Amino acid sequence: MLVRKARQAVSACTCNPRDFQFQGPAAFNAARSERERVLNQLDDIESYLDAWYWSAVEQNPDHN
Repeated sequence: MLVRKARQAVSACTCNPRDFQFQGPAAFNAARSERERVLNQLDDIESYLDAWYWSAVEQNPDHN
C-alpha cells in the first residue's frame, strides 16, 4: 500500500540538530513536531482505508 510506503519514507527521514544550528533551537523542535504530525496523519489515513476496505468486503454478498 502506498500509504505504508510513504510512512516508511517519512520514518527514514531523521532530524539532526546540526541541520538546524543556524535557525535557533525552536527550528529543530518544530521539525520534529512536524515529522510526528505527518507520521500520525499517515497512521490515521491507513486506519481509515483499512476500515473502509473491510466495511466494503463485509457488505459484499459473495464474502464468505
